[in-house]
Amino acid sequence: MVLTVLRRTSQLVGLPAMTGAVVGLGAAGLFWVVNGVMLPAILGAPLAVGAIAPCVGLAVAVRVLDRRGRGRLTPATVDEYLLAFHEPDRALEMRELPSRMVATVATVGLGGAMGLEAPSVFMGSVVGNTVQRRLCRPMEGCDRRVLMVAGAAAGGGAILRAPLTAALFAIESPFQGAVAGRLLIPALAGGFSGYLAFVAVHGDTFLLPLVAGAGLGARELLASALIGVLAGLGGRAFVRLAMRAITIGASAPSARRLAVAGLALASMAVLCDQASGSALTLGPGVGAIRWAISDPHPMALVAVVLALRLLAMAVTVGGGGAGGLTTPLLVGGALIGQIAGTLAGADNVSLMALVGVGAFFAANYRVPLTGVAFVAEATGRPLFAVPAVLASVLGDLLMGNHSITLCQRLGRRDGKSLTPDPS
Repeated sequence: MVLTVLRRTSQLVGLPAMTGAVVGLGAAGLFWVVNGVMLPAILGAPLAVGAIAPCVGLAVAVRVLDRRGRGRLTPATVDEYLLAFHEPDRALEMRELPSRMVATVATVGLGGAMGLEAPSVFMGSVVGNTVQRRLCRPMEGCDRRVLMVAGAAAGGGAILRAPLTAALFAIESPFQGAVAGRLLIPALAGGFSGYLAFVAVHGDTFLLPLVAGAGLGARELLASALIGVLAGLGGRAFVRLAMRAITIGASAPSARRLAVAGLALASMAVLCDQASGSALTLGPGVGAIRWAISDPHPMALVAVVLALRLLAMAVTVGGGGAGGLTTPLLVGGALIGQIAGTLAGADNVSLMALVGVGAFFAANYRVPLTGVAFVAEATGRPLFAVPAVLASVLGDLLMGNHSITLCQRLGRRDGKSLTPDPS
């Protein structure tokens, strides 16, 4: 019995934690190249350089994926994890990882409106899947997805600096209306070890800025409900916009697609700079979150920045960019939260912006638990989870069956998957 317990502990905690640590270090390297070297140079350059740079990044990404993947590789990363989660025959090849990472570095590092979290999730899932396939005897009798889920959680936990959020995302995102609960322990082990490895390199900081605490009165609850409505309806609109951009981009010749996308991104960067004083459409958008949370802004200006950010995301995706949508969706949520807080007359509009951060992300990916956890974890204020629950649940309900990814499966109300366990 003791040997059995030790074996199961090794399979569900020990090896996932070791896998997570390796992935966390890889994510730390990716973060340093993009956020420590490339993005500061682009964002600190003259506006003309910053406006043109995303087009160059898209061109590099498309070229790398087309040439190295021989037409097989797509910019999708989280979708690859979700497909591999559900389909046992879906290959997660280590040889594809370098090309996807180069495409990600080019897209995000040169100012494309995407983030690093989805590529990090993909990197972790590839590493975990590869390790588990090679450790046949130590992992014998385990679900085939144990280390894949642990690696995915590690990549997300490292980049978002939110290990619990990433663990929940790894087991909640494969389904709509269900959670792969029996994979929670390896997801937690991988998420927290990946996070610890990342902060050992870059230090322990919150992704989102802290704001002063505020009471939760009637206005805050009204604003939270309004955020949920805007997140759900806005999410449905953005999903349609993004899917339309992907369809148009896929049907257009590469040269025309890049030219149109580059011109559109450059124009949006200039317009945003003229309106807000900063090119907030460039890069993942953490600076835009801080802009939204730092001080109240005129509602019309916030609405303009929100529209430009959502368009920039859709154009970057449609143009063939490689990267994640999580951080850009967090930006959209912060702007939606500030609009709702202003409309409801909330005492602390910055708090409402933080609630919106989780709600819009949760609505688009259909992960309400993850959205609530992120608001509490990324701000260091568990009390903020109270309005986040209201906003995230309403947003999820109003999304209907829409999702930013087509690779989720529907779950039954009892929490069991409609797809049988292939292991």
